[in-house]
Amino acid sequence: MASNEMPASVPAEQALLGLMIHYPNTVSEATEQGLRPEDFFDASHRRIFQAVTELVREKKVADLSTLSGRLSDKGDLERVGGTAYLMTLYDLGDSEVKAIQYITTIQKKSLLRQLIEEANHIQELCRDRSYAEDEVLDEARSRIVRIADSRSGNEFVQSSTLAPEVVDYISSLKSTRKNIGVRTGLYKLDRNTGGFQRGDLIILAARTSVGKTMFSTNIATYAAVHERKNVALFTLEMPARQIMTRMLSIDAEIPSEELRTGELTADHANALMESCNRLAAAGISIDDSSSIKVGEILSKCKKLRSDLEGRGRTLDLIIIDYLQLVSASKDRDNRQQDVSEISRGMKELARTIDCPVIALSQLSRESAKRQGAPSLTDLRESGAIEQDADMVIFLHNTDENVEEKIDRNVKLTVAKNRNGSLMNMDLKFNTTCGIFKEVTDMYEEA
Repeated sequence: MASNEMPASVPAEQALLGLMIHYPNTVSEATEQGLRPEDFFDASHRRIFQAVTELVREKKVADLSTLSGRLSDKGDLERVGGTAYLMTLYDLGDSEVKAIQYITTIQKKSLLRQLIEEANHIQELCRDRSYAEDEVLDEARSRIVRIADSRSGNEFVQSSTLAPEVVDYISSLKSTRKNIGVRTGLYKLDRNTGGFQRGDLIILAARTSVGKTMFSTNIATYAAVHERKNVALFTLEMPARQIMTRMLSIDAEIPSEELRTGELTADHANALMESCNRLAAAGISIDDSSSIKVGEILSKCKKLRSDLEGRGRTLDLIIIDYLQLVSASKDRDNRQQDVSEISRGMKELARTIDCPVIALSQLSRESAKRQGAPSLTDLRESGAIEQDADMVIFLHNTDENVEEKIDRNVKLTVAKNRNGSLMNMDLKFNTTCGIFKEVTDMYEEA
C-alpha cells in the first residue's frame, strides 16, 4: 500500500532513525515517549527501530556496524535495504533537538491509522446482521477507548519522585486537618477512611428495605451541598424527580409525606425554598436510565468530566443504584459471569475517571433468612464483587419490629477496607425525612 493512501510521514521516520544511530540519547527519549515499533508505517523502519532499541537495552552501541550485524543475525538486513540504506538514514540524522518533533509526528500518524483500521472494522460489524445494534455500539466504544487508553498508558513512577510526593501528602493531612477524599458527613466513618478515595470502588450492601438507597442519597447530598463536590448519580430503579424529592427532604429535614402531598407548614415551606436554592447550586447530575451498560456509564462519565473540566471543575463522586440492575455487554446464560464483568467494569470506571465509585449491591436470599450482620459471602451472585471492591460497607437493622419504628437503629459495618481498618458504628435512621445520623456514644472497632 502506497504511503499516500494512509496517514504516514516516512521522512520523519527516516530522520528519527538516523538520529537514533547518531545519538544514543535519542533512543532513550523515544522509548520514554512510548514510541513502539508498530507506530512506524514502513515495515523496514519497524525492524530497524526494534534492532536499535534491543542494542541499547543490552547496553551496546547502536552504530552502523553493530546495527548491521544485529539485522544480519536476524535475517533482516537485506529486507531493510542493506547497509546502503542504513547509511542513507545515518546521513538524514540532522539535529538531535528535532527528535521530539519527529516522535510526535510518527505517533500522530500511527494514531490516525489505528482509527481508520478500527473504523473499517466497525463498518464490517454494522453490515453483519448477526450482531445486534447494542453489541456493535459496545464493541465500537470499547475499541476506541482501548486506543485512547493505549496512547496515555501508565508509565513507571520512580521512587525518587514518588517518595517526596507521599511525604508532602502526609504532611498536608496534619497541616490542613482536612480529609483528602470525599467525606460522607458521618464523622467516625470519615475519620476511619479518610473520606472515599479517588480510584476506589466502594460496595454498599444491605438486605431489602434497610435503606441503602437513602443512605447513598444522604452521602450524595452532603458531598454536593456541604463539600461542594460534583456528583454523578445513576438511579436505575427510581426516576430523577423522586431522587431529587428525597434530597430535598434530607437537606431541608422535611418529612417526605409533606413533599408528596404539598401540605407544608409555613416553616417547612421556607426551609424547602432554601434547600431548593442549595441543591440548584450544587453539582448533582442524575441519570435515571432504567437500562444501562457499564460501557455507557463510562462514556457518560467521561463526557460529564470533560464538561466539568471545561469549567475548571472535577467529577468527584459516582454513585450507581444498583449493581445488579446494570446490564452486561452481551447476553449470557451464566449470571455470575455477567456480574463479574459488571463488577470489573465498576472498578475500571473508578480508575479511569479517577474518583470514588459507590455501587449499591443486593445480598443473597440466604442472608435474609438469618439474623445478625451480613458477611462478605452474602454479596449476591459473584465473589468477584468482593475481589474488585476496595471497601465493602454493610447496613443492617438491629431493631425488632422494625416496620413500626420511625427512628430505626441501623449498624454500619466496614467489612473490607483495603486501605484502612475495619469498623462498626451505630446509626439512627429517621424514616420520615430519610436522614441517617451517627450515634456518638456507640462506637467500637471491629
